[in-house]
Amino acid sequence: MYEGGTRVPTVVRWPGVVKPGKYPSPVHITDWMPTFCTLAGYQPAKPLKWDGRDIGPFLFGAAEPSPRTVYTVGPNFRSLAFRDGEWKLIVHAATNTEDERLELYNLANDPNEENNLATDFPEKVAELRAKLLAEAAGDRDSQVWE
Repeated sequence: MYEGGTRVPTVVRWPGVVKPGKYPSPVHITDWMPTFCTLAGYQPAKPLKWDGRDIGPFLFGAAEPSPRTVYTVGPNFRSLAFRDGEWKLIVHAATNTEDERLELYNLANDPNEENNLATDFPEKVAELRAKLLAEAAGDRDSQVWE
């Protein structure tokens, strides 16, 4: 859920195809399957509803990265995270012994997620929580291979 586990460098090397440089937008592991399928020329018979997006146009210099959100689910859906720009909300589910816990970070000012701002910015928590719930509504809707 935290940047220490999700902010991991990735190297792409394809001489003559991928232009050297730095990709400034977040990439999620779910982006690789749609990207590889596009590169392989795979055309599904129906929309597969994958969570990721094809980042090939950005890797090949055909388009600039567009702003994006990143939605992450922890094991057994006990924690959810939603990143929108420099803001990140983490929601830890309630347990038998603990109430739901919310964490809010401004990654531009606090990349190590040391200062929980959830109580200082309740309106930002509400905004990101609404976006997180909208994204979570699509959980488990991917198509299976037939």
